[in-house]
Amino acid sequence: MVVKWNLEQADGQLLIRFPYPIYSLCRFKDNLLCGGNKGVLTVFNLTTKKIVNQLQFDTSAIFDILVWYDKFLLANGNGILIVLTKDFVIEKQSNLSNKSLRKMVATETTVFVAGSEGIIWQLDKLANIVKFQTAHDQSIFALDYDFENNILISGGRDAVLKVWDNLEVLKIISAHWYHINCISFNETQTYFATCSLDKSIKLWKSENHELLKVISNEKYEAHQSSVNKILWIGINRFISCSDDRMIMCFEIQQK
Repeated sequence: MVVKWNLEQADGQLLIRFPYPIYSLCRFKDNLLCGGNKGVLTVFNLTTKKIVNQLQFDTSAIFDILVWYDKFLLANGNGILIVLTKDFVIEKQSNLSNKSLRKMVATETTVFVAGSEGIIWQLDKLANIVKFQTAHDQSIFALDYDFENNILISGGRDAVLKVWDNLEVLKIISAHWYHINCISFNETQTYFATCSLDKSIKLWKSENHELLKVISNEKYEAHQSSVNKILWIGINRFISCSDDRMIMCFEIQQK
């Protein structure tokens, strides 16, 4: 199910129900792109509440969708990066890996792609490989970019955060007990949050990667199962979602 939520209300609005799981969502103007586990990309119009396009690729999951300039980039479970025009025409398919591609993040000139092979690929505007680096021993699930300091941060199954400059490692942080599922910076790049299979959310200071807060069920009656995604709303608020089927909203209070 894809559901629209108002954080001030208890109930959400069901937009569309699929016959298969949805792994990725990306809003572009008035359309919502939904990536499923059967290789189907569905384009849903948020005004008309109707499906306006549906494309079948292969049968593998679409794990991430990224809008970059005049292109849509799809990362799928067969290790293929699919480049679409804004008219949803396939422009290029790059077979980067023998395993799943999990996460993408873009700067003005570069797209970074990471996946289950533990590799980070650096691509140019034509989706050509510029550089790649074996970054983690196991799958990479989480990736985000600090535009203030021009560094990349990655995390995954090995529970370790790695800080990168031009794909050269600057710092390694033992961050969680189990898989790191998401890394997300706030709008001003002053904080970033991580979440994990260990049921916790951790808040970090971007400038020096200092750990500021651990949010766990034991301390704050937070999530009771794996925390899978974090989305910032403004500077001091973020929402999280979990295998416990809960969405929670947190606010940072300055002291």
